[in-house]
Amino acid sequence: MSRKPQVVMVSTNLFLVDIPKNKGAEHYFQMRIDFVGKHSRCAKKEDRRDVVDAFFKSPDTLMYFEPVGPKNHKPLTKILHYLFDGMNIIYTNWGMKENHDSEELEMEHGLRFNFNPQLIAPSIKIMEAKSKEVLMREFGAKEFGKSICAPPLHPSNDRGATNEVWEGSNYTFLATENGPAATVLNKAVLCEKNIPLLDYIELTLRSPLSKLGSNRIALAIIGLRVTNLFNKHSRRVMGCTKQGALALSFEGNDGVMTNVCDFFEKTYSVKMRHPCAPCVTLKAKNRCVFWPIEACMVAPGQRVLHETERDREKIIAKTSRKPHDMLREAQTMAGILNSTVPLTSLNPITTKAFVMEPPTLEYSNRRQISNRPSWNMRDLHLLNPQPLVNWIVLYHRNVQMGYVRKFIEDLRRTAHNLGMASDDPMSVSLLDFDVMQTHTTPIRLALALLPDKNNDKYLATKEFYDMRGISSQVSVFQKRLSLSYLANLLLKINNKLAGVNTTVPAINEKFPNTLFMGMDVWHAPPGQIINSIAAMVGFYGPDLASFCWDLLSVDPRKEQVDEKVSILVESCLRQVAKNAPNITHVIFYRDGVALEMQEKVRTAEIPALRSAFKKVLGREVQLIYMVVNKRQPVRFFKVEGQRIENPSAGTLVCSGITLRNADDFFLVSHRPLQGTSKPRYYTIITNDACVNNTILYQLTYDLCYLLTRATCAVSMPAPVYYAHLAAYRARKYYREEALNQFRQYNATNRLHMWFN
Repeated sequence: MSRKPQVVMVSTNLFLVDIPKNKGAEHYFQMRIDFVGKHSRCAKKEDRRDVVDAFFKSPDTLMYFEPVGPKNHKPLTKILHYLFDGMNIIYTNWGMKENHDSEELEMEHGLRFNFNPQLIAPSIKIMEAKSKEVLMREFGAKEFGKSICAPPLHPSNDRGATNEVWEGSNYTFLATENGPAATVLNKAVLCEKNIPLLDYIELTLRSPLSKLGSNRIALAIIGLRVTNLFNKHSRRVMGCTKQGALALSFEGNDGVMTNVCDFFEKTYSVKMRHPCAPCVTLKAKNRCVFWPIEACMVAPGQRVLHETERDREKIIAKTSRKPHDMLREAQTMAGILNSTVPLTSLNPITTKAFVMEPPTLEYSNRRQISNRPSWNMRDLHLLNPQPLVNWIVLYHRNVQMGYVRKFIEDLRRTAHNLGMASDDPMSVSLLDFDVMQTHTTPIRLALALLPDKNNDKYLATKEFYDMRGISSQVSVFQKRLSLSYLANLLLKINNKLAGVNTTVPAINEKFPNTLFMGMDVWHAPPGQIINSIAAMVGFYGPDLASFCWDLLSVDPRKEQVDEKVSILVESCLRQVAKNAPNITHVIFYRDGVALEMQEKVRTAEIPALRSAFKKVLGREVQLIYMVVNKRQPVRFFKVEGQRIENPSAGTLVCSGITLRNADDFFLVSHRPLQGTSKPRYYTIITNDACVNNTILYQLTYDLCYLLTRATCAVSMPAPVYYAHLAAYRARKYYREEALNQFRQYNATNRLHMWFN
């Protein structure tokens, strides 16, 4: 590493697992089973297990297996043992006979599948297969291996009229360098309450059912899973009818036309209290069914559909355990796990870590050596401040004029302290879109003052100005206007005006002519079937302040964008080629790719990136591609005697508990505001430039200081953080039909850092 790190020891929430020999079988073979026909998608794991069990109990198995072990091993046993992971992989202790092609087999209960006896991975150990379900079936503990959340025991856990917090445990099994290990983590999920759907609608929309239209009701319940009060069937809501239950008719099984009210009264002897209320539309097999709203209950245990900022704050507060509490809870849960899955020790794994030094930040008046992961802007001037001129102020009717005057005065004073010149705003007026459309003078910035962030005007204001190529900034009412709040606000404003706040000289010195890129895909909440948004952001230049970005709508819930990644890259590179034609290296950070998807990224996305580079730049560039995983269960703790604290910012773990030796590492780059810090897991997929891994570790940490909207080190490198912000903003602020219009407009009139 360029700057000498400090070596420390950290404790983890990992516990070594003692894997016993499985009935004398030391090695397993891996075969593939693909279900065919109509059963390829609808076959459940339980059905698949029944099929496999029936197959191995039949005499046909002797056509494929023989009692021999791997090469250079003695025969294991005369009894065939097998394990099935519930999907399409089987582990056996026997070897396979040769010269067998794929055959289509059919079992007694009609499920057909292709059994391919081709050996995929010979002599593979059970934990090296990284299959949680195989391990769980081996020990007869199906309840482990995934998150377990239980209903709340006390009413105090309620978080609202329609939702509540379910708590539980999360056990994940990893094949680490030290051997198979289990991570133990406390988990909490915000779930819907088991209440009548009628009450859910009225509480969510804050209006009686009689005053609500079918469109508003549909938006509130699409994707929600409901249960029929009478037949106990559970379905997911697809929509809402415009007709009431009394007016909605259909043909019954006897061929006679009937309406929904008469059907429920005849079938269940129940008379509807709201016959004019719309019905919910649900899908059952290949047809649609209609249930009256009053006949439905919200199914408990499902994650909330419409999660607000307040809900997220509450769930974070519920799960934010201090380090000493989290480590003790992990040891307690490990004792419970030990009764089913034998652990080598109830003491967590301790591993070696490195604490990297923070980088030096450059401002216009001096260089700031950040000895801490956060700093303030006192006595610091922005590197390239832009004047605050040709700007307007809009305020909501619930914001008092006295607050507006004080806000403008304090903002201009703070701007002067940061080295930004400023003029009086051109106008100060109420937030009225009819008046906003009458502005004829060119505007550089529109600053809106709102009473709260959940106000409807927040989204409308952002969309109004962004679609017109005008930078906008929204400020929420503050009881106390602190200098730190105003300074952070001006950091965002300066970036949107194409200014530069600060830079890290060491990055550009070591990686000249380099484009730093990040990509993330935003997905809709569970249950909502709407397109996802893929965003790509890159920055380059002497001060790393020249940005390129693009957005794209992709299929719902699809993380891989193999066929569309080239569109994003080509759009970004065309912007880069105009200003920096000498780009020779690209360092790419990809967010959201799970371990099992990384091979597809290697074979699909990376070749698409290379072809896009060659197409636009006319030459090949050296690519360094890294994957960033946020949702991983490993935690680190700094133990000093009786004190258990969070690890220092810059803590790096690159051995011991990693999965791929030097190709992956954990990094804690930030200091958490509350609770226990959550490290990010990085995997180096490709490294064309053959840069030493230790240099990449330090570069990744330094990039965490380049988020221009913050005066602290953040949890991820700035490129992927910007991509995350852009994808979230694109979905939150733009309707589906406006997204393409926004992209087309900004292809020529590009908003600088609009997502910041």
